[in-house]
Amino acid sequence: MIAAVWLHYSLPVGLFLTAAALGVCAVRVLALVHSPRDVLAGAAAGFALGLLGMNL
Repeated sequence: MIAAVWLHYSLPVGLFLTAAALGVCAVRVLALVHSPRDVLAGAAAGFALGLLGMNL
């Protein structure tokens, strides 16, 4: 969600935070803490809510 909000204010910072979030997602799956479906659902929800909040 934070990365999505930063994309609205600063594209370079938002892209960096998006890349960092994707890295965290990958590590969570590789560590067998979450399934890929869990990670994709969480990422989609976070970005959707962040973008929705910026457009209210």
